Amino acid sequence: MGYWLKLYTDVLDDPKYFSLSEKAKLGMYELMLVAKKLENGELTGELPTIEEIAFHTRKPVDDWKEVLPELESIGFVEIKDTSSKIRNYVKRQSAIP
Repeated sequence: MGYWLKLYTDVLDDPKYFSLSEKAKLGMYELMLVAKKLENGELTGELPTIEEIAFHTRKPVDDWKEVLPELESIGFVEIKDTSSKIRNYVKRQSAIP
């Protein structure tokens, strides 16, 4: 289990970030925390089911049904039938050379 998550200040200059609702902005960070918590030492950016996301964040599933499509629309997450993941997670969370 990882304890540290890298955040990038360039998000403050990203118009896509500022196009998000307040719920989606917070959801973006919560998804990164969930992915980090569940990665078991291997950087993947994989996300659990929406029900598990709701449990880990202590939010209703309906909130995530609203937020996930918004985050997908800006390219932050990739949602497929059998799995979902945070795009560019591995690149951004890898060790700095």
